[in-house]
Amino acid sequence: SVWTKRRTTALRWRTIQTTLLRNHRSRREWKSQAAMPENGRIHPFDRASGRAISGGTANSRRGGTWIRLPPRAKTRRSILGASPLPSDSKLLVRRFFDEVLSKGNPTAAAAIVSADLVAHHPQFAEGIRGPDSLMTIVGTFRAAFPDLAYSVEELVEEGDLVAARWSATGTHRGPFLNHPATGRACSVGGMDLFRVDAGRLAETWVNSDFLGLLQQIGAIPPLQPPR
Repeated sequence: SVWTKRRTTALRWRTIQTTLLRNHRSRREWKSQAAMPENGRIHPFDRASGRAISGGTANSRRGGTWIRLPPRAKTRRSILGASPLPSDSKLLVRRFFDEVLSKGNPTAAAAIVSADLVAHHPQFAEGIRGPDSLMTIVGTFRAAFPDLAYSVEELVEEGDLVAARWSATGTHRGPFLNHPATGRACSVGGMDLFRVDAGRLAETWVNSDFLGLLQQIGAIPPLQPPR
């Protein structure tokens, strides 16, 4: 009968209302807690279809409301505080390894490196100052290892500082530190710290396995374990 149909419809609607009240927060609650990300992610929800709305905002005319999803699980990247997209400083450091060290491009060095650059290197007591001195050192390495190539393994940024963990490979085809070419394939690793100022690399601290490189080309004998 008509009365039975109306009663059934009313019971169904009451069940839907009860479910919504139990599982979803009101729009007013969302407004009061929107600035609290630790409470979870905000996502629009369509009451009519019972599905989440992928984008845009919920509209009261279409019966929209808001639900709060569980917080995202913390990933290694979020724990470190790194943004999903690389920052300008990270891109600058990556360009330095790709275009200056790996390719020996002086034009790129002039655009990336500050004119007042100071590079603290354990093998150069006075440091390396300015892009011209830097390219002289890069040229020395590339003359001995023509296929020298750097790979950036990881970048971590904090303030105006960017730390880079890298590895490099090359074939010893030219004299290096008065040691003749051996034709050996070499690989070294290191970690550098860069200070960025006004969109350029202003200062860097270099830490690399220079001892391991000399051992690989036979310039010094490998270390023997104690007996």
